[in-house]
Amino acid sequence: MARESSRVFTDRSGNRRGFVDKRINSADPAKTTYTVGIDNMGSPYRGVMDREINTPLGSIGYGYDGDTVYGNITPAMYANYVGGAEPTAWAGVNDWQLRASRYNTPQGTTFGAGLNMPENVSIPNYDRSFNTPLGQASVYTNDGNPGIFADFTPNQYMQALANLLSRGR
Repeated sequence: MARESSRVFTDRSGNRRGFVDKRINSADPAKTTYTVGIDNMGSPYRGVMDREINTPLGSIGYGYDGDTVYGNITPAMYANYVGGAEPTAWAGVNDWQLRASRYNTPQGTTFGAGLNMPENVSIPNYDRSFNTPLGQASVYTNDGNPGIFADFTPNQYMQALANLLSRGR
């Protein structure tokens, strides 16, 4: 299922002359396709032709349907942000994804960062946590979900200082 947003362009007589389209793949929002089409570009009886070229930066498509010529791109690069009580931001290219987040734990607010990798990457499991004068830090990997991750939970003094500084706004 895809969500679509499109705009049609017409002349003064109301005849369609072209369109732009944005289609978001519901199963994988990173695969958003942008299309531009121009009408009256050839014989309306020539049929349909679709071509797609895959590149490391995404796929490029082009073709025609009757007298409409079109071109589209599905970028491999994407970014997103989800706000709220526990905001998360991520950006990626193909199956590589950088992530930054803030979430609440029993110890306080935790800040996390990570690099998710493609499933075919094999890395050894690693999990280390250590105390610092500023709070608890951890670094870990996970071969089941390939990636390198780090979390930091400031200690109570740092949490209190952050709360105090945020009141000054």
